[in-house]
Amino acid sequence: MFPIFLVLAQFIIIAVLFCRKYNNAEETDLWEALMEQIRVTPGSFLPTSVSVTQVMDSWTLQDGYPVLTVTRNYNDGSATVSQVRKSNVGMKL
Repeated sequence: MFPIFLVLAQFIIIAVLFCRKYNNAEETDLWEALMEQIRVTPGSFLPTSVSVTQVMDSWTLQDGYPVLTVTRNYNDGSATVSQVRKSNVGMKL
């Protein structure tokens, strides 16, 4: 399933860039394209009360960066995802 997501993400990015090839593209263009794809995909994993913009803004508009940890249970085929925010205060760029 993960490789399918990568192909889908690449397709959406290419579609956004192609549609906006003679104009500036903003992050909202990508979020809207992702949201549209989620709307037309059967079995969408995003609740209808949540938008891609809400999810991504919670990551991209804050100081620091998210660190995701995925723990896979090979016995039952499940996975648990957790997130912590790391601060970039004091980091040398």
